[in-house]
Amino acid sequence: MNAHVVPIDGEMQSRFFQHFRNRFIERFGRDVDPLILFRAICREMRSGDGSKLRLIKRVNNQGRRIVLIRLPDGRFVFVLIDAKFECPVTVFTEGMKPRCFGKPFELVVPDEFR
Repeated sequence: MNAHVVPIDGEMQSRFFQHFRNRFIERFGRDVDPLILFRAICREMRSGDGSKLRLIKRVNNQGRRIVLIRLPDGRFVFVLIDAKFECPVTVFTEGMKPRCFGKPFELVVPDEFR
């Protein structure tokens, strides 16, 4: 385990998941099971490999990052992850403008992924 990782209890992970699930269904529908995706992202973060999580932008200095993943159906999903807890937090679609270090940042899929 990474020395900077803070273990989280089941209740906290459940809160992370509920928010992730609600935003995923709202923005991407029900074609993909949010629990399977949540667990796959957690596994990828914990593996240390991270090759399936393309870093897009650091959001703050506390371990929040936006990564890009591709769903089996080809759609792209921007995922806000918390590296400190090794857990996904929420999802964004292309064109959304989350705050990164306090300033809006438009999410665009890099050309090399299209």
